[in-house]
Amino acid sequence: SGDTEIESRQLYNKFFHLNPIKASISFKTGKRNPEERKSSITEVLLSMPEALIPNIDNAKLTLNALILEHAFTSRRSMLNRITEHYKNQVMNQIFQLLGALDFLGSPINLVNNLGTGVHDFFYEPLQGITVSTEEFFHGVHKGTESLFKNIFTGVFNSASKLTGSIGHGVAMLSMDQEYQDKRKEIMQYEQPKNVLSGFGFGVKGLASGIFQGVTGIFEQPIKGAKEEGVAGLFKGVGRGVVGVVVKPAVGALDLASKTTQGLRNTVDDSPPKRKRPPRTFMEDGRLETFILSKAKGQKYLMTMDNRAFSHLKYIYD
Repeated sequence: SGDTEIESRQLYNKFFHLNPIKASISFKTGKRNPEERKSSITEVLLSMPEALIPNIDNAKLTLNALILEHAFTSRRSMLNRITEHYKNQVMNQIFQLLGALDFLGSPINLVNNLGTGVHDFFYEPLQGITVSTEEFFHGVHKGTESLFKNIFTGVFNSASKLTGSIGHGVAMLSMDQEYQDKRKEIMQYEQPKNVLSGFGFGVKGLASGIFQGVTGIFEQPIKGAKEEGVAGLFKGVGRGVVGVVVKPAVGALDLASKTTQGLRNTVDDSPPKRKRPPRTFMEDGRLETFILSKAKGQKYLMTMDNRAFSHLKYIYD
């Protein structure tokens, strides 16, 4: 056929060049469908890996360039060669994704921070000594500062990610999807700028966990009875009893997570700044094409009056 003839036709490329690709990937799971609520402890335990593993923090991926000179091949073979090149590159970078998983404490970022600190510790004095004695001591100061800054940033970042992931896993044991969604929303938007705000957010989370754990003993049976009758009443009693232990424990983990996150941001005084508001999602969860006006409108809804309108969707015409 004509298509087969085009695919098999030989093409000559004197010089073919695809530039290298560098990307930074962060990914976190969003809210679950309320209809998918797990009703037994076995289902909760089985769903934990699925919920924890997708959270990826700042994974650096580098795909090398592809350069072909005097390539004489068919169109199909050329496309296969390009596909194979990028497939091999991605497979070689898998460890970067694994090392950036939150539930492991994002060890690749810890290693990168330590590497940067050690590099600066030796490089800055060596660079300064080639200029003058004064620059040498300035380099020692600069390198030492970078070493300690990166050590503390890396350690506190890993501690924050690890305790946050453990808290997320423990929260699933509550079998209270509404509580989990609310906690995830708070953890996402309460970003401490320093140790004081981190400790403040953490104490607030601990107090909320204790309060919800105690009140859940009464609220969960009533809620279960309204939804499923007698069977729901007994399920609610179970969720209330479990929650009185689980929710304060999650609050304690959130205290540790937010405090260490605040310590990290105190040490790392130059966090990246957002260039634009986050893009919005459709009602069915699909990602929309970025529209600045719509993104700003949704941001206002998410932040106005202590997030009182965060459940609403901004409609853009």
